[in-house]
Amino acid sequence: MQSANYGRTTNGSVCPHSQIRTTACGATGSLSTVKGWCDGKISCEIQASNLAFGDPCPNTYKYLQVGYKCIILVVPTNVIICEHKSRTILCSGSSIINVLRANYGRTTDGKVCPHPSILTTNCSASKTLTIVQGLCQGKPRCELHASNGFFGDPCVYTYKYLEVYYSCITPVGSTNVIVCSHKSRTIVCSGGSTINVLRANYGRTADARVCPHPSIQTTNCSASNSLPIVKGWCQGKTTCVLYASHGFFGDPCIGTFKYLEVDYTCS
Repeated sequence: MQSANYGRTTNGSVCPHSQIRTTACGATGSLSTVKGWCDGKISCEIQASNLAFGDPCPNTYKYLQVGYKCIILVVPTNVIICEHKSRTILCSGSSIINVLRANYGRTTDGKVCPHPSILTTNCSASKTLTIVQGLCQGKPRCELHASNGFFGDPCVYTYKYLEVYYSCITPVGSTNVIVCSHKSRTIVCSGGSTINVLRANYGRTADARVCPHPSIQTTNCSASNSLPIVKGWCQGKTTCVLYASHGFFGDPCIGTFKYLEVDYTCS
């Protein structure tokens, strides 16, 4: 999924209607919502409704505009981690992790992660994909923990597991951008190409040689929402502005001077 917007950015030539009060209207969560419906699937159903996206411009007739492309992926790897356990996933060579699907909960019977306490097989933590992408997307390796501490407890008294589908992809000609905290930077793709965000992290994973500052207490700091936020800003666009700010990502490591690091390609 490259881009998505529920709202209105054109006049009455698109989805004509008598009630059009603005053409500068977009629901901020459009891309993440549509990605949740469609990413990694061979088909999906999309719905243009306030119920799914909220109402970004009342009294204006809206539409859902989606930009996507079909890609051939290698056969994904499936990983299941039983509750209270952890596991490292990794890609070899110069390839990086591309998270396709993830769920913390339980959708099968006791054959998977058997346990005497199974009250439901219809259990899913809603933010699993976002959290796993924040931990792993675009990295050569990452460690996953199947824990209520990371995902919450979507079904109390049921023994859960974390299931992740991912593939290893090799980015070609990617660009790395670093924006120090409290700064912004514009990235641009020329010649009609659009931005494809591979990886994003707001926090700190390097020493003081990157965005030097006297206040660095950790180099193991990542905001789990980094990737979906940056994708919302940039994915499928020819240009966008990156903001390195607590106001967008929260503060994943108080007392440490942070930066936003983004890897992207123009495609």
